[in-house]
Amino acid sequence: MRTLVDLARTYGIRGLVRRAAHEVLLRTRAYQAITPQPAPPSGFEPLPLDVAGVRSVWARHPEVVPGVIAAADAMLAGRYPFFSKVVLDIGWPPPWHRHPRSGRIWDAAAHWTLVDHGGSEGDIKWIWEPHRFAFAWLLPRAFVASGDRRYATEFHRAVHDWAEANPPYRGAAWSCAQETSLRAIALVFAASALRTIDPLVERILHDSARRIAATLHYALSQRNNHAISEAVGLWTLAVTCPAWPQSARWQAAAARALREAIRDQFARDGAYIQESINYHRLAVHLLLWARWVSRSRSAPLPEEVDRALTGSLDLLAGLLPVAGGEVPNHGHDDGSLLLALSGCDYADLRPTIQHLAFDTRRPTVPPGPWDEPAAWFGLAAADPVRKVPDAMRVTSSGYITSVRGDWMLFSRVACHRDHRPGHADALHVDVWRGSENLALDPGTFAYSEPPPWDNRLVETRVHNTCSVGSRSQSRRRGRFLWTHWSCASLVERAEHVWLAKVGATWDGTHAHWRLVAHGEGAIDVLDRIVGATPAALRVHWNLLGTGWRRDGARWSREGVEVSIAGPSGAIVRDVRGDDASELGWASRGYGHRQPCTAVELEVEAATAWFHTRIGPAGPSIAPEILDVWRHGDTRKAFHALLDKPVPRDA
Repeated sequence: MRTLVDLARTYGIRGLVRRAAHEVLLRTRAYQAITPQPAPPSGFEPLPLDVAGVRSVWARHPEVVPGVIAAADAMLAGRYPFFSKVVLDIGWPPPWHRHPRSGRIWDAAAHWTLVDHGGSEGDIKWIWEPHRFAFAWLLPRAFVASGDRRYATEFHRAVHDWAEANPPYRGAAWSCAQETSLRAIALVFAASALRTIDPLVERILHDSARRIAATLHYALSQRNNHAISEAVGLWTLAVTCPAWPQSARWQAAAARALREAIRDQFARDGAYIQESINYHRLAVHLLLWARWVSRSRSAPLPEEVDRALTGSLDLLAGLLPVAGGEVPNHGHDDGSLLLALSGCDYADLRPTIQHLAFDTRRPTVPPGPWDEPAAWFGLAAADPVRKVPDAMRVTSSGYITSVRGDWMLFSRVACHRDHRPGHADALHVDVWRGSENLALDPGTFAYSEPPPWDNRLVETRVHNTCSVGSRSQSRRRGRFLWTHWSCASLVERAEHVWLAKVGATWDGTHAHWRLVAHGEGAIDVLDRIVGATPAALRVHWNLLGTGWRRDGARWSREGVEVSIAGPSGAIVRDVRGDDASELGWASRGYGHRQPCTAVELEVEAATAWFHTRIGPAGPSIAPEILDVWRHGDTRKAFHALLDKPVPRDA
């Protein structure tokens, strides 16, 4: 019964009805009645891009252009970037149906309804990635940067090669309407940047619109970025191809879907439903793209778009550390990067934050090469540079950041009531010193590889928090589905200090209390796990890289020391890139992983306490406060840290 309730909460009653309708259409082969049709005149005209503005950014940052040309030349030489991080030598144009790692050839003739997404033929994301047309963003940039028509010619050659190898509604390329949408958006950008109207591109756009429209109801049922991707994709095609007979109907349907998706998926504080910074970025890119199309064609968008973008800027900018542009690697990361229009690293969020700031006319980060994406769409800075204050920030969705000097902490205290968790990572803590993510989130790496890489980095055990046995805080029912959702709450807070609890977890047998104190010279994290039955209770931390020197339960590196204390008899673990397990690995991009230093303290007991200290060597929490914590008076320990009495109502 609990599982059925969680399924209803995951998808909603309307979502379950939509999913049921989708299954009926699949099983009756009704979707197979959608066959290719001659594309009617579209009325498509290239949209206005601000090439002069882009060149102005390049003039201020001349190192960008050689990087663009080098990346484009590498692609044309067959070295193709997968998920922006993994470059593989696969040839040019890409072999559209060959898995780049296994070499397995996927069936190009199968109707899209018969394509397996489950991983039996390998992770389909490696097949989909070239079909997202990263070259449609890169080659036009190289053309504008150099004036060399070779890049435009190769773009058209790749599109024609793709069309010949991927007839409408056949094979993996057409099996997901989100992939179809992202590819169509890339084509509209490239056609606008190159100022060309290719009849073949118009035909692909029409086939794409019909494919997206057919399953828009199913996209909405998923309550994730598929709905926003497909709504924006269909809306874009209807607005930019107004002569199609179905355009007005498609535009209205897409606008309704987009309004519903935004209302469902964006919280008031800007947080995104999938609890993933990367998926949040994808959703923001789609809305920023829609805003540009709206301005270019005077086509109205739902008013909810403004609220989502403004809230997203506030939330995402608040996650920037004191230096650099990387942010906590929170939640799923499938390698998506829609508006790939800067020379910044894939993990750098400044291009997105700057674009958001310019679009919403809000304070922003300092200027840099990350100004380029906004420049393409005719946007420029309007407000002074935003400064990062020494402060603690807590949003209504449970995102916590604490900044003191060069150090930043990030944590998430969320109670899942109306949407499923992304990762089982309640009370996880990230630690940053400047641009260094010293204690980090492990990321994703892969969704559908053989164990242990079948999306195993979602589990509680591999996050910087406490875990019980082999179980996660919620029950995992598939690659992305959780039941028995965890519920965390912020119990007490003061400046740079907070006490949180996650309960109703581990099948209801245990609760976890965590007290975090961000001092001027160090970070102290006190944990207490309380249960009714003995189990393996542990605290886990992922430390950046493998250069840490260990001395018992202490690790040191470049002036930073990490120490963990706990009950007598506790076992200490130090794992660095264990090929047989998911421990000791971190992934900053899909398909890419690197060793890290995973450290743990574990004890077999019903109740346990742990004390982790991170920072320069020096004085720690007073012994009397630790003694209070060990004896289970968590709120008294919190107030003792503040040197205040416990309130009478506590």
